[in-house]
Amino acid sequence: MKVLLIDLLGSPAQEALLRSYVKTLGEFSQVTLAGTRRFFEHHSQGLAPHERLVLPELPFELLRKRATFLDQSRKILELRRHLPKQNYDHIVILSYDTKTFSLLWNRSTPCWLVHHKNLDELCDCWSSRLIFGRLKTPTKHLVFCEEFADMLRMKYNFHSEVIPHPATVEHEELSVAQETKSALARVFVPSQRGCKVHGQQLRDLALSRSDMNIVMQGDFEFVSRKLTVRKQFLDYHEQIHLADAVFCVGRYHYRISTVAFDALSAGKPVLMWDGPFANSLRRQFPTLVKTITRIEQIPDVFHAITPSVGDRDAFRRLHHNDEISRRLRTLLKPPTKLSVPTDNPVSPTNPVRRAS
Repeated sequence: MKVLLIDLLGSPAQEALLRSYVKTLGEFSQVTLAGTRRFFEHHSQGLAPHERLVLPELPFELLRKRATFLDQSRKILELRRHLPKQNYDHIVILSYDTKTFSLLWNRSTPCWLVHHKNLDELCDCWSSRLIFGRLKTPTKHLVFCEEFADMLRMKYNFHSEVIPHPATVEHEELSVAQETKSALARVFVPSQRGCKVHGQQLRDLALSRSDMNIVMQGDFEFVSRKLTVRKQFLDYHEQIHLADAVFCVGRYHYRISTVAFDALSAGKPVLMWDGPFANSLRRQFPTLVKTITRIEQIPDVFHAITPSVGDRDAFRRLHHNDEISRRLRTLLKPPTKLSVPTDNPVSPTNPVRRAS
């Protein structure tokens, strides 16, 4: 069986997803991985697809100017030229720009669309919703929680299936430098965009509490006993392991948080804003995931968390590559082969001869 796996955005945030799909699909199919040259140089080290398909890309200077539509258009049009020459049994698209893909993808070409943050874009933009409605059968949709699938079925009447998001593997290989354990509870907040919105509230919360140390991302550098602000975290995974809890400060309605999956993979409690994605995780792992509606609730909710070994084990089991492989094997079945007639078919006019 031949599978074409396409990554049109090349986002580092989806590294775990990319590696999981290349590995698990490669167990039962020949995988062709499609991406740009820059993508293969920076995001695919150690991957071993059966073949690579290099897509055109804009110069980095133009990409920095958010020329997304032009960049995505060139890639999709190249794929439309390439696909008629090949014979793929399945096409899986890991990442894409919602508007451009909905406009330019050949609607008669069957594919599986993996939704990371695209559904949230539909909720925020009426034009995206209008265009997205074009992607009906034979397009099928892969989402990471049942609430997302229900929304697609009810609102768009789309064929949608649920598949686990892969756990990250860094927690198995990471060697974190030993630090002196502080008496303060350490809460890691690694979202620059979310911290721009709620940064002042988080800073005020940290400085007003005597029992909490908040480590957060911001547009300046600051270090004190109760508050650490850094412009970026090159030691991101180390910070997750050092944290007592991780706060996903962004609003996640119909999109997922890779930070949440990274934290849960490391067995860390997660605090999130109330919403469909957070509630889905909270129902599955009630001792690990808690929701809030106000920043001021963080201390009380955090101190009430009692993570259980059962929830930690359940997360790693349900999001292990073995479970993802089982699900992909079920969904991406080999094409049905027609039976070949025998030279002497059994029929009333041609009975089976038995040996005498």
